[in-house]
Amino acid sequence: MSLGTSEGGLSAARPGGAWDIAFVRRFMFVFGPVSSLFDVLTFWPLVRVFDAGEAMFHAGWFVESMATQVLVIFLIRTHGYAFASRPHPWPLGLALAVVVGAACLAVVQGVKWWFYRSEDLRPAAPGVPGA
Repeated sequence: MSLGTSEGGLSAARPGGAWDIAFVRRFMFVFGPVSSLFDVLTFWPLVRVFDAGEAMFHAGWFVESMATQVLVIFLIRTHGYAFASRPHPWPLGLALAVVVGAACLAVVQGVKWWFYRSEDLRPAAPGVPGA
């Protein structure tokens, strides 16, 4: 797996071969629980702190999923220590822009919901608290 203009290491450029099943197993045993931890750290505040309805919950899940997927892309780009080889600035900047854009979409929807609620102009919407 590689990213354009990324120097993930020469090992990433070698021709395909047999899969290293032990590496895949270790990867799954590490990233599976880490992913679940990020899910809990996102979902618990959404439900308990913000009393998120369906729409807000989906927006939070979208932003969290986007951020963790971008992080995983940069972690698996090399077989070596992920933070030892720095990615090229272009893919890194574009990936960060995608995450920020996803967060902005969720924030804009939240601001619109708050504005319409405060002005008592908000149309009824399923899944939004107070609708």
